[in-house]
Amino acid sequence: MACGYLVAAGITTLNTNFTADVTVTAVADVASANPCTANGTKSLSLAAADGRTWQLDFNVTGLPANFIRTGDALGLTVASWLSGTTIGGPPVSQSVVVTRGGKTILITWTGTASALSWRDPQSSGGAPAPVTIDAVSLANDGIVCASTASECEWHHRRALITVGTSSTTVEPGQSVSVGGLQVVLETFKDAVDTGMCDGLGRLTFAAFAP
Repeated sequence: MACGYLVAAGITTLNTNFTADVTVTAVADVASANPCTANGTKSLSLAAADGRTWQLDFNVTGLPANFIRTGDALGLTVASWLSGTTIGGPPVSQSVVVTRGGKTILITWTGTASALSWRDPQSSGGAPAPVTIDAVSLANDGIVCASTASECEWHHRRALITVGTSSTTVEPGQSVSVGGLQVVLETFKDAVDTGMCDGLGRLTFAAFAP
């Protein structure tokens, strides 16, 4: 599992780019929160000094217990792309980088790879665009397998993960250690346009400092 999503207070989809210093005012265990569909999801209440508040929901395989606690002072950087709409997922592609004492401790991306290059997320058979978020670079490293559903042919891909000068490959559902970070890839797929396919590619991954 590797999912994370930040919303404004009141569960409003967040489509904005910003950086803020925040304090964790509450940590809750929830059964699920879109796009995290499994038990074990954490929901953080975050507040900035100017009164702005947000909710960060995440579920990352291997993340230590009490990784983030009530009272923690964190840095928050959020980037969003409307062009990354995915069927069955959040209407905004979004990256979230969380820092503590200036060091990156958590990165999440939910949406599509192509959203980061401002391209239409419909694949038309082309490989997804590379992704670089903070310290982590993720690029297409070939097709693992293909499947068909709802008039779409889906290509499930492995990724080449680079952190600093270290690189390794990872397939969907796997977790790897690279460059001092643990990277978890949940989904990396795109749809071939068969003329009847309305599917959009999807990329969901997270990284954390163990």
